[in-house]
Amino acid sequence: MNSKYDYFVIFADMRTGSNFLENNINQFDGVECLGEVFNPAFVGFPNQENLYGFDVGQRDNDPFALLEKIKTPASTLRGFRYFNDHDPRMYDTFMADPKCAKIILSRNPVDCYVSLKIAEKTGQWKLTNATKRNEALADFDAESFNAFLDEHLAYYQRLARDIQVSGQSAFFVNYNDLRDVDIINGIGRFLGIGQTLEKLSQTLKPQNPQAVIEKVKNPEDMALHLANHDYFGVAQNPNFEPTRHVSIPSFVANSPSKILLMPVPSSVNETVLNWMRSSDEDELITGFTQKTFREWQQANRGYKSITVVRHPLKRAFHAFCERILFESEKSFPRFRNKLAKDYGLNLPKNGQILDIPVDDLRHLFSGFSKGKFAWSNTFARRWKLVQSASYNQRDGANCAARFCHS
Repeated sequence: MNSKYDYFVIFADMRTGSNFLENNINQFDGVECLGEVFNPAFVGFPNQENLYGFDVGQRDNDPFALLEKIKTPASTLRGFRYFNDHDPRMYDTFMADPKCAKIILSRNPVDCYVSLKIAEKTGQWKLTNATKRNEALADFDAESFNAFLDEHLAYYQRLARDIQVSGQSAFFVNYNDLRDVDIINGIGRFLGIGQTLEKLSQTLKPQNPQAVIEKVKNPEDMALHLANHDYFGVAQNPNFEPTRHVSIPSFVANSPSKILLMPVPSSVNETVLNWMRSSDEDELITGFTQKTFREWQQANRGYKSITVVRHPLKRAFHAFCERILFESEKSFPRFRNKLAKDYGLNLPKNGQILDIPVDDLRHLFSGFSKGKFAWSNTFARRWKLVQSASYNQRDGANCAARFCHS
């Protein structure tokens, strides 16, 4: 193969059509796309135990060695898909390497969000037989959509800027382009492949072919939310969506005191919110949109904006107790299992958390914060949703006190 590249990376996100793109790239002779090689949960594909002799633990210990294995053969051009929640140690390596071919796949974020919510409901992430399609309607939630959109756009804006700063080029492709065989052949030419495909792969079928408004259980709520936020043509399909302002829906306001709280995740608790109330009768204002926030600003001129931060160690320990240490409906079972399986942490099951010896508690938290798991952006994504302590406050406070003061 006469390619100027050593390997290629498909920069994408969940529900952007990356499986379909991978299937079509694999139709080219001498090209091999290896799945999600740097996914925190698996190597390549969910049921694949190892890749070129690297299991999850070995890859996490030395991901650069696995990358060298991928680059080794001269007769085959190998590549993989890389998402926002994959090993962040590799991102700068890819970006700094002119011998890495960069393909950037994007999709309308509203479509991505709705598709993600449907897949979470049905458990169906790929479809090879149209008769076995699992159907469901997505529940549109404004808060979770805002969190998703913030992260989605930040990822693609970072990609765009880093490509420009490095002076390199990339092949930009949109979800709607994936059914165009000429564009897929254009990717082949970009990679240095002389072969031309006559038709696209028929292995994967569209999972939710309806219009987005038909895939949502509460389309009126979605339409109202999008109308109240200026997404500058989000229904269009640009490769890079426009920047957004700060996360207004998370703001909390008190009109009598003219105080506006702009919270930092995992920092705000009931003590702060109680302080903001001038009296028991005062109701805090939440759930702002850009429109209602502007109205509040105009009606409360001279207001004071505040934020509250915590010591990073206490903030991390708070998240650890709420989402990892305590096994409850609020915890993250996937990450608890990963810590136990791949990093050897013996996390307690439901029971008397307060009976854990201090040294054991310190060991568990140290393993959580220092282990390879700490770099997972997937956990950071969920961490954004942690606004206040929702686990047993007494247990959590005692655990934190015993840890920080022992």
